Amino acid sequence: MDSRTAGNDRSERVLRWTAAALGAALLAASMACDGERKGDTMEGVAYVEVGAQTVMATPAQPRMPVATETATPSPGADTSETSVPPVAGPTEDETPPAEPAAPPKAPWEHYDEGIAAWKGGETTAAETHLREWVGYAPDHVKGRVNLARVLIEIGRPHEAKEHATLAADLDPSSVAAKRVLARALAEAGDPTAALAMYEEALWLDPDDHWSLNNMGYLLILRGRHDEAVGPLALATRVDSANAMFHSNLGAALEGAGYPAAALEAFAEAVAIDPGHTRAAASVARLRELVPEDAAPEVDIGLLADDYRKGLMGVPGEEDPGLVEHPWRGYSGQGD
Repeated sequence: MDSRTAGNDRSERVLRWTAAALGAALLAASMACDGERKGDTMEGVAYVEVGAQTVMATPAQPRMPVATETATPSPGADTSETSVPPVAGPTEDETPPAEPAAPPKAPWEHYDEGIAAWKGGETTAAETHLREWVGYAPDHVKGRVNLARVLIEIGRPHEAKEHATLAADLDPSSVAAKRVLARALAEAGDPTAALAMYEEALWLDPDDHWSLNNMGYLLILRGRHDEAVGPLALATRVDSANAMFHSNLGAALEGAGYPAAALEAFAEAVAIDPGHTRAAASVARLRELVPEDAAPEVDIGLLADDYRKGLMGVPGEEDPGLVEHPWRGYSGQGD
């Protein structure tokens, strides 16, 4: 009786445990299904064997797929903030990268480039470079002289006078500084001071042909043709291949009343430079006035020699008692 009762009790307990286990299983399954239906985000739990113990482990989550192409937005969608603009490659109109900056010029390069620009007719560039140079080397006489030349050509003689004056003060023996200063003075409207400065240059170098020519030309412009003959006669002897010197001498001789000698001077200018139109026109005009057998009224060689001696303070052959000669270019008297 007791054994039967005990066996029944055990069977009953087994049935209860089995019923309880089945109920728990059904409840778990029901919850799982319900979680899937409701989109529950809870992670599942699995049981794995580790050695002799049973432990819970979180199963590995599958990787989310990554799209390899950008999705095409639906028509009418606002993509102003959410879309990424495409990156364009270089085009032909794209501005090329800037060139590396050139190294700064050495100071003396400004002088060389200034002279080259001046000879090439680029007076603005010449002025820029020469100003850079004299700013670096303010006592460089040639730099000041050449800057003054450029400024005269540009038409700014007053500025040229300042630089030429500085050059002449820096080197009182510079013929070029005095000559360019004389040009600046003449262009600035002071012919008297210009003539005096040309004479100072010629006292330093009686054979400076550009001072001789410029002085003679300035005297012609002032109507002093007889005084212009001496320096121009000497200029044609110092540089006999310069057509301009012969043409200017012809103008001085004609103005001084020596047409036959003037015709000879103009003809020499045309022989040197057939394209010298002014000299050619003077030849044609004087040939109608001067007899073919007319001899020159004065000896150009003698006039040149006398003028040179006068510059050097040596008495002339025709007037040994006088230091001043009739053909001396500038008498020292003002206009």
